[in-house]
Amino acid sequence: AQGDHRMRLLYLTLIPVSVSPTLPLMRCGRRAWVLLVCAACVTTQTPHPRALENNELCTQYLQQGDLTQAEVYCDLGLDFSPQYADLHANKGLIYLKRGQQDKAKAAFIKALRYNQEHAQSYNNLGFIYFGEKSYGKAHDSFQRALKVNPDYIEARYNLALAFWRLGQRDKARKEYQTIVAINPNLADPHHDLGAMAMEDGAYDEAVSELGLAVQLDRQYAAAWLNLGITFGQLARYPEARDAFSSCVD
Repeated sequence: AQGDHRMRLLYLTLIPVSVSPTLPLMRCGRRAWVLLVCAACVTTQTPHPRALENNELCTQYLQQGDLTQAEVYCDLGLDFSPQYADLHANKGLIYLKRGQQDKAKAAFIKALRYNQEHAQSYNNLGFIYFGEKSYGKAHDSFQRALKVNPDYIEARYNLALAFWRLGQRDKARKEYQTIVAINPNLADPHHDLGAMAMEDGAYDEAVSELGLAVQLDRQYAAAWLNLGITFGQLARYPEARDAFSSCVD
């Protein structure tokens, strides 16, 4: 119950054509979803209009889960603009969704070669390093993403996870608390703060944080489970039973 949740929220990012000047604060969820904005993307040269068009089509097919068509349009776009970082980043996502980690890593690195300000590629590269248990490299990638865009909530959450895995719990807490300050309506940082409190034996604090997590998301099964375990540690058995029932529901 206290182990699986840490890998739960490492985001993959699709790169569409449209560029937003600011990154909206979106709800962090445990389900698979994608972020559909690019934070101030800059390329080494202006992409060909057909590259922009094909990148948009690639993104649409990625959203639909049609990796074959996504790759067709991604490759076509690269024929027009071989140095268009967004297309290399989307090519990395295609590889990642196919389980081709080495090819995905190479694609994200190539995207960063053409655009050193490509926050999503830093984040997704960190995702790969995290899966490889290279937590130091993951930390560096997530931190670089935040230097490009301090409002990148997903990268900040992932950085907190990396700090946790590196045993730097105070730094992890600081990142979680920053996320809560930016957007108090996100359940995940409260859950993880509660899980950390469980590890420390601070069960009253854990109840408070996990209780906030389930208030914000009534469908948060892992939070209900950990809340039930915490109530059990406090010998609050009726409440533990109710929490486990909610988890099962």
